[in-house]
Amino acid sequence: MSYVVRTTISSSELMPLVQQATHSVDPQLALAQVRTLQDVLDRASAQMAFTMVLVAIAASVALWQPFKKAVQDAHSLWINPAPVYDC
Repeated sequence: MSYVVRTTISSSELMPLVQQATHSVDPQLALAQVRTLQDVLDRASAQMAFTMVLVAIAASVALWQPFKKAVQDAHSLWINPAPVYDC
């Protein structure tokens, strides 16, 4: 079960109040994975950023061989230009 608490005070000031309220309802109930919304968003965006880096690496590897061949072809044309015939 998850709860979201919206507040204007800091999370360090809020935690004792939430623990006290939880304990008053059920003394056996423990709190786990207490996080700020910013922590949750940071973790989600970090996973997306990691995925995007992997996609960028895969795209770079996929495009490397065609790029390398194009550069070699352009270089060979510059070094060995086609013969010019006078008519």
